[in-house]
Amino acid sequence: FFFLMIRRPPRSTQSRSSAASDVYKRQEDISCSNCKSTRRYNCTLSTSCSLLPSLLEHEIQYGQGQVNGRGFKELVSLNREGTATTEQTGLLISRMKNLENFAGDGIVGLSFTDFHGGIPTFLDSLANAGYIKSRVFSVYLSNNPYSEGIVDSQITFGGYNPIFLEDSFSYFPVLDNTPYWEILLSSVSINDQSLKISRRSAVLDTGTTFLHIPHDEFASFQRVFDSVFGPCNFESSPFICQCDGAKMEHLPQLVFTIDNHEFIMSGEDYIVRDRDYCLLSIGAPTVYNKWILGTNFLRKHYTLYDAENKQVGIGKARDLSRRQDHIVFIMMLISIGLIMFLLALITFLLHRGESRLGSGGDVSPSKAINLI
Repeated sequence: FFFLMIRRPPRSTQSRSSAASDVYKRQEDISCSNCKSTRRYNCTLSTSCSLLPSLLEHEIQYGQGQVNGRGFKELVSLNREGTATTEQTGLLISRMKNLENFAGDGIVGLSFTDFHGGIPTFLDSLANAGYIKSRVFSVYLSNNPYSEGIVDSQITFGGYNPIFLEDSFSYFPVLDNTPYWEILLSSVSINDQSLKISRRSAVLDTGTTFLHIPHDEFASFQRVFDSVFGPCNFESSPFICQCDGAKMEHLPQLVFTIDNHEFIMSGEDYIVRDRDYCLLSIGAPTVYNKWILGTNFLRKHYTLYDAENKQVGIGKARDLSRRQDHIVFIMMLISIGLIMFLLALITFLLHRGESRLGSGGDVSPSKAINLI
């Protein structure tokens, strides 16, 4: 989650999702019968909110749920201090389905404008207002989602933070005619055993916790895991397999190959042991019948989403939960701080010299906004 201020007077809300395009907000002035969040937005109490007659009733469909409501416009900022304030079109929710236990107060979609009637996304609004140079954002997910401090998850608007990247990005084009950050898989294997896949499109989605497998490939997946663990329960959520100590030492490794680049998930990345059982953070097929690479995949990889060039960058994420990487992280922060200080000092001296000559100058700052 990251925080947005979404009303005047200030009040913050938790939001997330890279796969959707729209903004939706749970609200209290239009009764939401099954919204469980105790923090709700009231348009009538905000001096900057306006309801949209053209969107009296609208529906947004997600992978495993949907919301209904009416359109509104409101000023949205990145934090309580009002950083990067833009006017945003969104939806005030009156009804939810299969999202009742969603932990946040709303969703900020960061996909593409093309598929939603030309309404600018939050990313578009930041770029149009000049807060960022290009419609790019990147996501780093901490290995410990409940951690606090220097290993928190982070979203960067307008670029990426090299501190979180272990090596470099590999870039892959987003498929045509899709509203999602959807790329093409070359192959999928489990323990060096290739699955015969007919569905090759995969969606990267920060709003999905598990890895989801298409209907067409699910039977092959079941056979492989039954052969490793014995019969598993694929009717439960999460999936459950029996596993003893010996099996834990040989957990299946998942390998996703994209354009000759291999992205590996070890057993520890998607399997949790609970006494004599293994719980798989792998979900049943969704209504979209696509591979969905959720947060268990994204925690292993630092991802960059480039709406300008319609491409996705994937690189190995630095594991900042390890002590040695904490030290590296701190040293990099110190180095960056020193570089910024020196640049500021040089800029000051240059301006001082130019002012003595009767002329001025301007140095543009880096156009990237980090949110933790």
